[in-house]
Amino acid sequence: MTRAASAGVSPSSNARQRSRFPGKKSVELAAAYRDAQRFLRREYVTGVGIGYAMKRGRYTKQIAISIHVSAKLEESRITKAQRFPKSLRGVRVDVVQLNINPQLSDSDFQARQRTKADPLRPGILIKTDSGDFGTLGLVVTKLSDGQTYILGSGHVLGAPGTKVFQPNRTVAPNSIGDVTIVNGTPGDAAIARCSGRGFRNQPQGTNVRINSVRRAAIGEVFQLSGAMTGLTNGEVVWVGIKDIVYGPNDRRRVNGFQLKPATNADPITERGDSGALWFDSAGAGVGLHVGSDTDPNEGNSWFFACHLEEAMAEMELSL
Repeated sequence: MTRAASAGVSPSSNARQRSRFPGKKSVELAAAYRDAQRFLRREYVTGVGIGYAMKRGRYTKQIAISIHVSAKLEESRITKAQRFPKSLRGVRVDVVQLNINPQLSDSDFQARQRTKADPLRPGILIKTDSGDFGTLGLVVTKLSDGQTYILGSGHVLGAPGTKVFQPNRTVAPNSIGDVTIVNGTPGDAAIARCSGRGFRNQPQGTNVRINSVRRAAIGEVFQLSGAMTGLTNGEVVWVGIKDIVYGPNDRRRVNGFQLKPATNADPITERGDSGALWFDSAGAGVGLHVGSDTDPNEGNSWFFACHLEEAMAEMELSL
């Protein structure tokens, strides 16, 4: 399996986006996206990607280069050096206030999530011996040794050697593995060697079996099985690179895609959902949940996930 691209949208993702934006428009869009990545050098820029433009707090169907910033300033306060171009290579540039917050939980939750899961399934709550909670994303096989591993969020599972537990009391009988690999750029994922339990890649609350992995495209709707939120749905509105602050002196660039709730009834995800799997109704996994944000001024909610295909290629994994 080849390694994924180390920055930007991968060739396979570009191909999927080209099918939606054919011909000259696709070439201009790709070139504009490459040009826009220079803005990531600015400390207040939190992401650069391709997505739906926004007007008065609502998404339009116009595709733009979407630049995310930590805070939007009034027009009168913006200096010439801070100002972004209105367009790049003929493609509109849209500026959005958006800060993705990793959804790591540091407190215990409902009693039902203390029940032992056997077989292990995507969507169950897991805990590390550092006291961090998250969601099991997928059960995978490492190509180099043929062994079974659980795949989850890197910022939850932590450093190699960290023990993972389910149910979430940190005692030996509940251990389901030790973290072996954490992949850095371009994703937020880690695996832990799994032993002592069966597994079934059927996300909790669904009849869907995960049988393949692919890229997400703008406009597609996916489902997530989170340990805290349960099932929710999101529509992809942006694909690109996010600059995410995980803690003091811990800022990472993560390739992935952004979603908005598919309907008004779909909840924003909660702390403890990090690592949850985004997937489609046909059983294709597309992403691992990283975090979310709500704009207090506009009332918009967003989800962000790293590319599952990229993370699995980076760590040489298969279903």
